[in-house]
Amino acid sequence: MDKNALIKEALSAAPPAIAKAATVLDGDGSVLKKGSGAYTCYPTLPLLRGKGHEPMCLDKVWLEWHHAWMERKDFKPKALGIAYMLAGDSGASNIDPFADQPTKDNQWVVEGPHVMVIVLSLLCSAIFGKSLSCVRESLAMALRIAFYSSHVPASAPEPSGDRTQARSLIAALEEEGHLVQVMSEFPAKFFWLHWQQLRALPLTLVRTWAQTRAFRPDVWLTLGSERDVPDVLGPLIARLARIPYVIYKAPHKNWHGRRKPGQPAGNWWRLPGHVMNRIAIRRARNVIVNKHSDFELYRQNPRVRSKLSLLLPAVSTADFKPDPPARARTRLALTIPDDRCVVLSASRLWDRAGRKEKSVRFLIDCISELLASRSKVHLVVAGDGSSRTALERHAQRLGACCTFLGSVDAANMAPLYNAADIFAYPGLDEHIGIVYLEAQACGTPVVAFASGGIPTVVVHGKTGLLTEPLDMDTYLTALRRLIDSPSLRSTMGQAGVEHVRMHHRRSDWGRRISAVLEAATSPASPERRLV
Repeated sequence: MDKNALIKEALSAAPPAIAKAATVLDGDGSVLKKGSGAYTCYPTLPLLRGKGHEPMCLDKVWLEWHHAWMERKDFKPKALGIAYMLAGDSGASNIDPFADQPTKDNQWVVEGPHVMVIVLSLLCSAIFGKSLSCVRESLAMALRIAFYSSHVPASAPEPSGDRTQARSLIAALEEEGHLVQVMSEFPAKFFWLHWQQLRALPLTLVRTWAQTRAFRPDVWLTLGSERDVPDVLGPLIARLARIPYVIYKAPHKNWHGRRKPGQPAGNWWRLPGHVMNRIAIRRARNVIVNKHSDFELYRQNPRVRSKLSLLLPAVSTADFKPDPPARARTRLALTIPDDRCVVLSASRLWDRAGRKEKSVRFLIDCISELLASRSKVHLVVAGDGSSRTALERHAQRLGACCTFLGSVDAANMAPLYNAADIFAYPGLDEHIGIVYLEAQACGTPVVAFASGGIPTVVVHGKTGLLTEPLDMDTYLTALRRLIDSPSLRSTMGQAGVEHVRMHHRRSDWGRRISAVLEAATSPASPERRLV
């Protein structure tokens, strides 16, 4: 079979929503299709292709079981697992997991389309299938979640913090055993100012409603609703479906935004977004914010206070962790001398307000000053965007002591964080910056501005050093402190790893979001599902 045929066969095992975002592997582990979801699908394994047709799609728990089965090792689950074989199978033994054909006494069973469940022994009788009521109870815990990311969809090709958050949120909920389906990828940012997006909205609403009716969700979850990117889908669709509507990440902003010097008072073009966002916030059953400042501002609103909760952002500590071998390999690949202190910056190299270009330009100026004072540093810039050419020109004076890597996918960022000695994207007015958490999780201390949401995720003096925005003297002092002291870098790096594990671990984050969603769908809730 050719590659496309193998991919088609593998994805036939799962519901369309899961298949769309799934990764597809061949039996030898080679990647046939890279996906953004939490499921991995396989075509019929090579050793079984002559016997029948049995593609499968596995979540993380079932994938661990699959690896244990392939290696004939014992397997003990740590979470509920769900796998799909909607194309059926060629048969299996109920008593011998390694049997490859029927015998008169191995209880061989051939199934049609089916779902497989791994149940925790703490919740159930030790043997799967021995307690059917336990299986039903475990399945009842799983929610069908209609998901929408208003800013950047999880399937976006370009790396960004918003895409990372969307993928992490989906993965965290699926790891908790829930079924998550993306309802729409409508780009909501300033959509009322763009005729093409505005014209597409009515059809988007119709299609989203049809998809919601087909999926029959228990709850609607939107990632991100704010003045410039209001959720225009969730409030209406959730109301039509009579299901709870929940928002995660709702930055609190004034309707007029910031006024630049010389600019007339009021940005009236922002007003429609402000009104739509207020409707979304009012309509939501729960509003989960991810910054202390947003939490304090929303608490002043009596209508929001009772449904408000704070949940700081998180990263996967399984994907981002200290990795000395990766550090050595990456520094070798970058041809950076061992005696150089590597300063890493990672961000998109463009945004509407020019904040990101200004941040990286500021960092280049700082590195130039350090080189002029004979500090042995090497700047590595990960990221791409329309400002990259201008920034590369600005960095020419750094010579061989600067490397622009271009766009780097999230899966390849952990080795870069490990290779760096300091993570120093300044982050002018950065909303949160998942990159700071990823760097700390890998044991890399941070130097950044004490602005926006950065103080929410970086502990000044413990996991990094924060300075006043655009104050070059204090920023240079912070960089020099870490460059000149390997022991301080090590101490802050270790503190960063512990900080993320204690306060920003994705598994804990997923459990807390699950708890909010489960409470929103409790029988005591006044709303009832219509679709």
